[in-house]
Amino acid sequence: MEELPRLLINERGAIRAGDLLVLVGLAPREVPGARRAGAWWVSEDLYEAVGRAVVSALQRFHAEHPLREGADLAVARTAAAEPFERAGRGADPGLVEAVVEDLVRAGTLHRTGSEIRLSSHRVALDERREEVDRLVEAVAAGGPAPPTVPELIRAGFSREIIDAAGRAGAVVRISPDIVLTSRFVQRAEEVLARTGAAGVTVSAFREELGTSRKFALPLLEWFDQRGMTRRQGDLRFLRKPD
Repeated sequence: MEELPRLLINERGAIRAGDLLVLVGLAPREVPGARRAGAWWVSEDLYEAVGRAVVSALQRFHAEHPLREGADLAVARTAAAEPFERAGRGADPGLVEAVVEDLVRAGTLHRTGSEIRLSSHRVALDERREEVDRLVEAVAAGGPAPPTVPELIRAGFSREIIDAAGRAGAVVRISPDIVLTSRFVQRAEEVLARTGAAGVTVSAFREELGTSRKFALPLLEWFDQRGMTRRQGDLRFLRKPD
């Protein structure tokens, strides 16, 4: 009787734990030659094939996009589905998700929201340091009206280098289309600090920085989102540290 779960899992490749209980009347904690992934039992050979496929797909992605933090989750899901399809098991979305999540729990993969990467992957920004430095110079050269992200891309900077520079703190991404230097953001904080209890309007903030509303308003909203400022009507106040 104890052999039935193993035989059934090997025959089907994978089976829900609930279905296994109905079919053989057992709810085993361990099954030789099988792995538990969420609500599923998966044969050891098939599980390992899925793991290899996902790791290989993400290795290729990281090699092709070294500046990207991670791949879209669909990359891992598509790779995981292929071994199931080849085995004739069918790529049940719940099964695919269960194995991918099990690889995350095992530490092979790291997932953040809708992105996933190999746990060993690190953004290779140092290899592109010259390009990052040129990007920072281009943003700084714009002073209070720096080039927008679309303008930087038209100037020859890749979106990946802009995104990576933002994640690394080389520039400050305050909106999808706007990056600023950390020095400019620091100046903005100093402006807010000087206004004190009186607060500051968007217009006054813009004038103090010598910039336009195009940059002033997104910057204030960025401060708001991070809890650095408090908005009351048309005024914003710099929050005091706790």
